[in-house]
Amino acid sequence: MTTAAPTVPDATSAFHAYDRALTVDDDTERLALLRSAVPDDVIWQDPFNDIRGLQGLSSFIGDFIRGGQRLVTIGGWQQHHAYGRFRWVALNPAGRGVR
Repeated sequence: MTTAAPTVPDATSAFHAYDRALTVDDDTERLALLRSAVPDDVIWQDPFNDIRGLQGLSSFIGDFIRGGQRLVTIGGWQQHHAYGRFRWVALNPAGRGVR
C-alpha cells in the first residue's frame, strides 16, 4: 500500500493565505486559510507572545481582530532555514501602530 505525500503549498501561496488569515474575523474561514498555509504545529513568536498550534494561532488572531486591532504584513515572506518569517505591524482602530 502506498500513500500520497501531503500537498505542501509553495511559499508564495502559503504567505498569501496566511496574510489573508490575519484580516479574517470569521473563525472557520480564518482556520481554513491557516490550515492551507501552515502545519498544525505552527509556532508564532514575537517579542510578546509564544503561541503554539494552529488553533492557538487562529484564536490569537481572532482575539486581536475582535479587539479592534489589525495585523498588517510589511514587505514579503522570507525563508530562513526551515522557518518562514515576515515583518508585521499591529494597528489600532485609528490606523496607528501599537506596541
